[in-house]
Amino acid sequence: MRRFQPVERRHALRLVNHGAVIMVSTGTGSEVALMPAAWNTPLSHDPPLFGVAIGAGRSTLEIVREYGEMVINLPGKELLGAVMLSGKTSSRAVDKFKAAGLTRRPSRKLNSPGIEEARAHLECRVVRECPLGDHVLVVGEVVFADALEGTFGETWLSSPEGIHHLGGAAVCFTGERIEVR
Repeated sequence: MRRFQPVERRHALRLVNHGAVIMVSTGTGSEVALMPAAWNTPLSHDPPLFGVAIGAGRSTLEIVREYGEMVINLPGKELLGAVMLSGKTSSRAVDKFKAAGLTRRPSRKLNSPGIEEARAHLECRVVRECPLGDHVLVVGEVVFADALEGTFGETWLSSPEGIHHLGGAAVCFTGERIEVR
């Protein structure tokens, strides 16, 4: 089992500053939803708030509302197949964790599982919803965050090799990390 290090809440949103596609997991037992999301953003440092836009008719939104929590999982490029598969199927019809070959990882502060194979996790309690057209912006307060050991200090120590959705079936990956002085 891989080891993860705690990340200070004040630095938690820096785990996602590179703008990568995330995977949202929520629910428990047989009622777990999993979906990729490209429309996501840090919203506040204090308290640390994170927002994700979820389609109004998605089963993930229903389960987020029922449980009031979500785990923001940051997949690396090695999980591209799992990301694409989970974006093409409904959590109502299939166990996406099983179908994508992903492992449910117990959360530290929530009941909803994270993805063991992800590079980092933000555990969030939902604090607000804002309907926006055909999506709902779901805002979560980060209650716990961790990153794969040796990959994160106050920022990513190297490229997190995140997946970026360019539209349609096109993606690219985060490149080289550069220190700007």
